[in-house]
Amino acid sequence: MKVQLKNATSRDFDTIFRNVKQIFASNLETNEIDLRDFRDAGGKIITYHGLADQSISPGGTLHYYNQVSDFVGNITSFYKYYRVPALGHCWGGNGGQPEALFDQLRAWVENGTEPESSPVVITKPDNTTQQQILCPYPQKAKFDALCKSKNSTTCWSCTK
Repeated sequence: MKVQLKNATSRDFDTIFRNVKQIFASNLETNEIDLRDFRDAGGKIITYHGLADQSISPGGTLHYYNQVSDFVGNITSFYKYYRVPALGHCWGGNGGQPEALFDQLRAWVENGTEPESSPVVITKPDNTTQQQILCPYPQKAKFDALCKSKNSTTCWSCTK
């Protein structure tokens, strides 16, 4: 099919899109749930998604994680998913930027140090900041109200 873009119709664009999708599907799609070969090869995945993402629904990432879990079984030995409250699309919002996750992924791959919580600094409604933690799904961060240092990651723990 040879089409000049200046003369292309909506039907031409649809045809081009379908053809490109077929040709490049293995590079474009992110819905493969059978990650057993990846796991068995020693692969590790850390995913995070801002719960205030205005561009991509965090529900899709959660759905994918659950599909992989249902298909593969216990995936926490190679796949961690962190839900980031108040974080927008990749950054922004009051949620903290999960900056430590890449270093945690590297330590997991290179040293076998499996990540649990991840430190994050959030912006509170009064524009002050607070240190908190992110927990791998399905765990949630819980604040210890008896903690003397209110602005410390040590006041937080991951719970089911």
